[in-house]
Amino acid sequence: MNLATLPYFDVLTILLLVLTAGMVWLRMGDQVTSNIPLGYMFVLMLFYRGFDGSFNTWPIFLYLVCVVVLRVDLFTGLVQKSIRFAEVALLAYITWRLVGLLLGWPLL
Repeated sequence: MNLATLPYFDVLTILLLVLTAGMVWLRMGDQVTSNIPLGYMFVLMLFYRGFDGSFNTWPIFLYLVCVVVLRVDLFTGLVQKSIRFAEVALLAYITWRLVGLLLGWPLL
């Protein structure tokens, strides 16, 4: 299925790309118990379910786990920093995949 032929696909992809950049900027700060990542995750899941074949399942699922674990604030110190690093790495994957969707790269 060619996703680029769907109406408003490019606009929604660029909007999600801007939201992803905002999430990276937010996660570089010290506030890890914010509710904003949960809202972003909701928008990301709508995009993921709305455009079948846009993302691999596992990175999106792992990002959800990172968001929930950081929101609940179970860990501190090195473990929390490791989870934050994993979350930023998964956001980098999401950014890479959104740019790939805009440029028409196939899903690997």
